[in-house]
Amino acid sequence: MKTSILALGMVMATVCGAGEFLIPAERGVSAADYLEIVRAMASGVRAADPSAAIGAGGPCATDDFAKAFIGFGESEEIDFWQVADPTPERVKMLRGLFDSAGGRAVRLVDAKGASLDPVAKTAPSRIDGTLPSPLLVAGTGRAYVLEPNGKISWLRTGCGNIHRVQRCGDSVYYSNGDLFRCRLPDTKAELVYRPKSRVGAGVLGFEVMPNGNVVLAVNSTDEIVELEAGTGREIVKFRADPKNAKGETPGAHGHLRMIRKTAKGTYLVCCAGASCVREYDARGKLVWEQSVPVMAFDCWRRANGNTLVSHITGVTEYTPDHREVWSFKADELPELGLSVLCGIQELANGNLVIGTWANGELDASKATAFEITREKKLVWAWRPNADRNMMTAVR
Repeated sequence: MKTSILALGMVMATVCGAGEFLIPAERGVSAADYLEIVRAMASGVRAADPSAAIGAGGPCATDDFAKAFIGFGESEEIDFWQVADPTPERVKMLRGLFDSAGGRAVRLVDAKGASLDPVAKTAPSRIDGTLPSPLLVAGTGRAYVLEPNGKISWLRTGCGNIHRVQRCGDSVYYSNGDLFRCRLPDTKAELVYRPKSRVGAGVLGFEVMPNGNVVLAVNSTDEIVELEAGTGREIVKFRADPKNAKGETPGAHGHLRMIRKTAKGTYLVCCAGASCVREYDARGKLVWEQSVPVMAFDCWRRANGNTLVSHITGVTEYTPDHREVWSFKADELPELGLSVLCGIQELANGNLVIGTWANGELDASKATAFEITREKKLVWAWRPNADRNMMTAVR
């Protein structure tokens, strides 16, 4: 490990090797505060070097620090974890913790940067079926365009934990706590919006409207914001309710996920930890609410007035009076090895494009994104060997 130090603000990051940066825990810092330090520093490092690998841990990071990363759902913010005392028992325990959290496949390394993990089997990425048109995806730490021939035609790396991507004309937008835009074919990212607080990961859900306005669901402040095209002025702003039916507030990472603005001008927002979708008017008045079995990730108001909701275990279509009229569950296509279902896109023909979280494998044995018909027939599936996460995919 190199001993050179990179200074970012008031915190120091150790340069471990080519493109690798360790942000070590410091004595006296709480696990929750350390998570925010890592998130902020990682953003700065990746801005300077999009391909950088970010590490956390170190001698002052107890096992409680690793558990805090997992508890906040933010283990995917890092690429590796330095284990100060790598006994076989501790390595096994930490490996189990990070693997159970899903998300990014976090590497475990010792104080010298040597891997503590066994060599994993790999296989080439592949597309099952026929992909009719290019696919824009939020991969693990990257956003890219996948062509029908399986080649990547555009790639932006160093994106951190991306929850959503969207293409609008000559631009690709992505959210990872902040909202960024890349003007194609360039891969340089420009900041569109940064919330005043990023605790719990800031902005996760957004939608760019046909008129250029941008709608945001700010997880860290529970705010729904609409930005005016061209000026960035906040023309709508109110607080959504993140609480569940018992009046309990979920953890910092579990407030708001994806958001859609309907044709009627209302705002559909997924209240993740509350396991529901709530619909508000522009003044912040609750006009409709739909509970779902577990965590609500994405929603889509159909032309017939019904609402599709992805809720990790599946996708369900609800009528305005809360009847379930269609559903798809992960185990209905066992050959894909699906687990956590996330982003949804309804195409003009009624087909659904669905993304997943914590589902990819190095041996390409599982699909991270796929398309099904309303009859639940598989159209295509993308099995990459480099993306454990693919929370949204759109074509």
